[in-house]
Amino acid sequence: MCTLSYGKFVAKCANGTSEIFFQCFHNILGLSYDSKRINELDRDAFHCYKSVRKLLLGNNRLKTLPSDIFSILDDLRVLDLTGNRLTELPRRIFDNQRELRYLLLSFNDITRLPDTLFVNTAQLKVFRLVGNDLYQVPDDIFLGLGMLRDIMLKDNKLVSIPTDLFKSQTNLITLSLSNNKILKLSRNDFSALHNLRQLRLDGNKLKSLPSGIFESNVKLLLLMLQNNRLTSIESGAFSNLHKLEMLWLHENKLVSLPNDLFHSVVNLRNLFLSDNKISSLSNETFSMLQHLSTLDLTNNKLNELPSVLFRNNNKLQILALSTNQLTIDIQRYLTHLPALRLISLKRNKLSEFKNETFESNPQTMLKTCIWVITEYDSYQVIYLRPSKRWKVYHYQIIF
Repeated sequence: MCTLSYGKFVAKCANGTSEIFFQCFHNILGLSYDSKRINELDRDAFHCYKSVRKLLLGNNRLKTLPSDIFSILDDLRVLDLTGNRLTELPRRIFDNQRELRYLLLSFNDITRLPDTLFVNTAQLKVFRLVGNDLYQVPDDIFLGLGMLRDIMLKDNKLVSIPTDLFKSQTNLITLSLSNNKILKLSRNDFSALHNLRQLRLDGNKLKSLPSGIFESNVKLLLLMLQNNRLTSIESGAFSNLHKLEMLWLHENKLVSLPNDLFHSVVNLRNLFLSDNKISSLSNETFSMLQHLSTLDLTNNKLNELPSVLFRNNNKLQILALSTNQLTIDIQRYLTHLPALRLISLKRNKLSEFKNETFESNPQTMLKTCIWVITEYDSYQVIYLRPSKRWKVYHYQIIF
């Protein structure tokens, strides 16, 4: 057991050893005691280091902190307590940290946060509490923290989000709530987050998404909803997400999709819908996705595709359709996909894949190869030659 004490910063350990870090300097700006096996901090440990702005105490063995341990550090900007054994924090431990910008508390054992934790930290920009045992968050814990840009609460045990939790975070850019136990979202949970770019909700227990839930997040670029229990998504759930580029919906329990579900996400580049139970699509499902580059529908229950499903997806480069029940003739779909580079059709109910399917294709825009992965576990690489005829080469998959 080691204790960090005031004066010469001597860590006195139970085994009789000690380590002198450095002498006391009143004008020092940064202190690092990362990975020093420190079990305890004396309440006056930092009393002669008032000017410190960056304090690194990560990867030690701290279980508790004195309530006034940081009171002398009124210019502290960065505090890292990652990888300790903290189970709770004193209610007013940051009362004097009016300049605090970065607070890192990941990989501790914290179960709850006091509602007064941030009453005097209006300058806070980054708060990370990943991999703890947090099961609830006070409704107004972030009240007044309008400078927050990054909140990471993933890998905890949260079951719900208070409706007004983020009402002050109008400048928030990244919010991660991944791998919790959140059961339900209400329409106003994210309504104040007008500048949000990334929202991670994957790995929860969500069963549905209400209409308009993200309509205020007009700058959102990335939305992760995979590995939930979604059985339905209301029409309008993605309304106003005109800038969204990446959407993850795989590993859910979706059976069908509203025809207009993706009509607002006109800038979408990557859409992942694999590992659901989708049995049918309409000609309108992807009709507004003119910038779509990657579409993954692997491991669903599709037995057919509408005849002009991809009519407006002329920038699509990767199309994954493996592990469905398709019996389609792929030729008619290729005419709408001039940019296609890879199509995966493994584990469907296709008849023998014939070269004529490609040799008769009149496209001239395909100047590089397409990798067609068939149910026979072989690559068919198709090149468009100057004669505008397809030539097929076979390569056996070895992995």
